[in-house]
Amino acid sequence: MQHIEILKKGGFVARRHIQDRENGEWPAWVTFEKEGQATRRIRHGIGTFRSEEELLSNCVAFAHRMIDEGKTGFRL
Repeated sequence: MQHIEILKKGGFVARRHIQDRENGEWPAWVTFEKEGQATRRIRHGIGTFRSEEELLSNCVAFAHRMIDEGKTGFRL
């Protein structure tokens, strides 16, 4: 399993977590951390991606959107 920091924005750190590829799909989720608070995990799409770069791009876009929309699981 990989845990990679993908974004720092607005006091949040987002990390993507992916399991090993199976049948052309990468199960993935994103976690958000905020200083002094517990980690919040948001499951993000199990899907078929052509490459790991496409998966990373998808997770980064998701993290940006969740932070911008205040959907990280933290009170702002």
